[in-house]
Amino acid sequence: MSEAKKDRYSGIALLLFSILLYFLIPYGIPGAKKGSDLGSDFFPKLLVVVMIVLSVGMIVKSIFDAKFRPIAIEETEESVEAEYESYEPTSNLNYKNVAIVFGIMLVHIFVLVDLLGFVYSTIIAMVGVMLALSVKKWYFYLIIIAIIFGIDFVFRDLLSIQLP
Repeated sequence: MSEAKKDRYSGIALLLFSILLYFLIPYGIPGAKKGSDLGSDFFPKLLVVVMIVLSVGMIVKSIFDAKFRPIAIEETEESVEAEYESYEPTSNLNYKNVAIVFGIMLVHIFVLVDLLGFVYSTIIAMVGVMLALSVKKWYFYLIIIAIIFGIDFVFRDLLSIQLP
């Protein structure tokens, strides 16, 4: 399957998932309270709208890539076989790390947030993810902690939205 087709199918799947999320958010996250313009559902809805725009862009790009892709003038069976035999996958995705990160996120969402609140549980989860991904530079840990405190500040003090 060509890259353009993979991108198109991925974009369509992401678009459908994003639309589903957009309609499910009001059931899982309470909206704005009376007297307030923004509620807890503002940021998730904003992210879903960004996902919808990006997935539409991905679909449009895949269509143009497929339409304007240069066509090989002469493609013999031998050249296709030689290219196939010389192909080495460049992806070195480690499924063990993916599973560890997924597990950390599940524990974070379903256990730690209720016990410790947003800030401390997110710091623990992000440090765990960075350790699982073998991040060696110490200042990356400081950056992620600063970002978490920044998000908490923006929501709590600037937007007056209480995070869990």
